[in-house]
Amino acid sequence: MATLNRNLRVTMFAFKKDEISEEEFHNHWSKVHAPIVAEFLAKAGVIRYTQYHTPSAVRKEVREHYERLGAPHRPFPGYDGLVEIVVPNMETYMSLSKGNIILVSVSMETEVLKPSH
Repeated sequence: MATLNRNLRVTMFAFKKDEISEEEFHNHWSKVHAPIVAEFLAKAGVIRYTQYHTPSAVRKEVREHYERLGAPHRPFPGYDGLVEIVVPNMETYMSLSKGNIILVSVSMETEVLKPSH
């Protein structure tokens, strides 16, 4: 019998501040933020940390694609990116907030991220 994989996937959305360009946001988020946060998360037992970038050009292209098809569609979400972290269990996830790792991650990004929605 196959063993069940009990990993948890946690998704968080990122919204850039209006004052910075998309290019600045995506560059900072992937080249400055990611290496620092990934190191913290790995030490805390996180299995995987993945960023997904959703620039406005991609959102526009998806919207236009649905319009060409004449298909009904939902508005593409307005976030600039999302993060997925995979943890082996709820205890590991809970330890992230207890150890303030998530808070450190977010607080160091006040220059580029809007406050949480």
